[in-house]
Amino acid sequence: MAISWDIKLTNVNTQSKRADVTATRTDDQSTIIEPPYSFTQVILETPAQRLAFLDTVWNKHLAWVAKQTEIETFIDNLEQQGKANLEAREV
Repeated sequence: MAISWDIKLTNVNTQSKRADVTATRTDDQSTIIEPPYSFTQVILETPAQRLAFLDTVWNKHLAWVAKQTEIETFIDNLEQQGKANLEAREV
């Protein structure tokens, strides 16, 4: 399994140490395409600010994973209920 992250900085302002940042995660083993995470005017001056930003990206990713898991569980439950209901009508 190869997972990679691509980070793109645009609209960089060297005076204010801010940039627009897009983080894109790619997983070659998944058929689900994760949306890119985009942020504007991120302060990237200090190592602590950079790390805090990366924590923000990671937390967005974890929230997306949790939402996808919730959706998959909901769909699986509906499919199982539908299957059981329709098969029960066959007797």
